[in-house]
Amino acid sequence: MENITASELAGFGVGTLLVCVTIAAPRIDAFISASQRRLTNFSSGKSSAIVLVLKLFGHVQEMWQSEDDSMHKM
Repeated sequence: MENITASELAGFGVGTLLVCVTIAAPRIDAFISASQRRLTNFSSGKSSAIVLVLKLFGHVQEMWQSEDDSMHKM
């Protein structure tokens, strides 16, 4: 390995990167899972408020839709 070409060097770099990513994958997966659990935890005040607003918005949309349906029937 006296004269390493640019392609060989790039190949070694990509191989090293793939090995590192493979080793780190469980930690990355655990981090993403924990983040998703935190975001979907509805027991916190902020999340509960967001869910309440979304449910209220859904009910308002249903009311509007039912009013539109009753107007079209007339």
